[in-house]
Formats: sequence, C-alpha cells, structure tokens
Amino acid sequence: MFDYVDDVEYMVKFLTIPELVKSINSSKNYVGWDDFIKDCGLAIDILKSYEPLKIKSNDGRQVFESIESIKARYDIVDYIGQYVVLKKSGNKFVGVCPFHSEKRGSFFVYPKNQTWHCFGACNIGGDIITFIQKYDHLEIKDVLKRLSNEWHI
Repeated sequence: MFDYVDDVEYMVKFLTIPELVKSINSSKNYVGWDDFIKDCGLAIDILKSYEPLKIKSNDGRQVFESIESIKARYDIVDYIGQYVVLKKSGNKFVGVCPFHSEKRGSFFVYPKNQTWHCFGACNIGGDIITFIQKYDHLEIKDVLKRLSNEWHI
C-alpha cells in the first residue's frame, strides 16, 4: 500500500495505467481515501483518452493514432460549416449557435487555433471533438471512432 502524499508522485511517474488502476482498486477499503481514489480515477480516464487508438486501416493493418493526429486531419471551419452557416469576420467566422435559439450570431469559430466558442446563452466552447460531442450527444470515444472512420487511411 502507498502513503497518500509521499508516493503519489512515484505512482504517477512509474506505474502503468493497469498498475495504477490495481493500486487504486486495492485502496478502496481504506478510510479517508475517497477523494484520492476519485481524483486518480479521473486522471486515469483522462490518460486513457490520450492513449494512441488502435484503428484498422483500409488494408486491414492495425495502426495507432493519437487524438492530436486525428484532429489535425480536419479544418474546424470546414467541419463545423457542414452544420452551421458561417460568415468570415476578420480572422474568425461567425454563425448562429446550434445549441440554443438566437437571432444574432454569437457562435465564433477560430481557424488559427482550431477552436469554437459561443458567447451567447451557452457560453461554451472547445475544439472539433467537443463540438461533435455536444452536437451529436456522443462520448469522446465515439467521436474519435467517427473521425477516424471518416478519414480513410
């Protein structure tokens, strides 16, 4: 068993995700560790989402890809433009937010950093992945599968 404070750094640096999960699961019976276990569980979920994905190429080979490489294939303006009418305004694009009703455009897409933001009632933003998650009500793994499958390797 690990000391809560002293060994967290060790756990993060030297344990694989499965080892960390096993350590956390073995800690569940100890009093006072609830917050630590929740934090570690969240960290593991985040780490897993950034692990390279196994996908099949057109010729049947399995290849690994990172989230960043999947996102890099797409231009956010082109992709969101399939769902929202966007008009160029300086170095950004503006449209009517698809997530709430409005008459004026409060939805901005920034091609330079490949992000979007609604300055209206939503007051939310993100990248291409968060847009698809919100628009189609999908989990991140389903969005990544969709983006991987849309782009033929």
